[in-house]
Amino acid sequence: LTCSMTALRETSLTVLAAFCRSLFTPLANSKLRKQLFTAGFLPDQHPASPIVAVKRRWETKGFSSLWCGYTLELWRLIQTDVLNSLLKKLFTRILYNNLLSSTLASVVTIFLVHPIDLLRTQVVCDSSKTYTSAWDCFQKTVNQFGYFGLYSGLGANILTSLPHGVFSYTAYSWLSTLLQKVHVNSSFWSKFILALTNRLLMQVIVYPFNTIAKSQMLTHQTSKEVGSKIYNTSKFYGFYGGFTTNAVRIVVGSLVMALIIEMKGLLIKSR
Repeated sequence: LTCSMTALRETSLTVLAAFCRSLFTPLANSKLRKQLFTAGFLPDQHPASPIVAVKRRWETKGFSSLWCGYTLELWRLIQTDVLNSLLKKLFTRILYNNLLSSTLASVVTIFLVHPIDLLRTQVVCDSSKTYTSAWDCFQKTVNQFGYFGLYSGLGANILTSLPHGVFSYTAYSWLSTLLQKVHVNSSFWSKFILALTNRLLMQVIVYPFNTIAKSQMLTHQTSKEVGSKIYNTSKFYGFYGGFTTNAVRIVVGSLVMALIIEMKGLLIKSR
């Protein structure tokens, strides 16, 4: 019973972390639109500053427009965090290898959550008002491209996860060892800075794959087609559109995750 209660508390904290991150949906939407505008797939001009972009959208289209796709984003975050946590524990028991277990858990989670990510991308970037709701988007996508259309961009999305899973784990271990060598205490803020540095480094590596994946979700074109268009439109800069906005989200997300990890540690000690 005690183990069940502890597992329930840990799951509740995971859901809480996802909910906290979902509150930054306006920034997530701004990042996505900037990303696809820079890549050449959205016609609307987009301000360079994420704060200016959010403010302008509020003034021109109303406060509710900032939360476009919020339900899909919340559901995506909850599914991603809960599934990834459960699958990592399952694979660790089978494989006895944290690195391999984390990578496999990430890949399987992306496969299961990808259709929701695609629908959110379509709804948030629907500048021509093609869809009236997420369900309408689902029906039209299936009617035009079949059920496989819900998995456009899956390959690039997985390529976003694989380097992140492999290098993130390695980088985190290396940074942890470095902090120990310089005798830095394992305090809350050191964990936060460690997680933040690690995530920013990984984003520099995987962000171009994410741009290709989002472009495929929106257009249902091949990775070669969208990659060529992105490069022809904005050269290498086109693969990093919205990176600054994403970095702001990473800072906030790292703070939330550091708090959650601290709370989980307290739960474990109280067993």
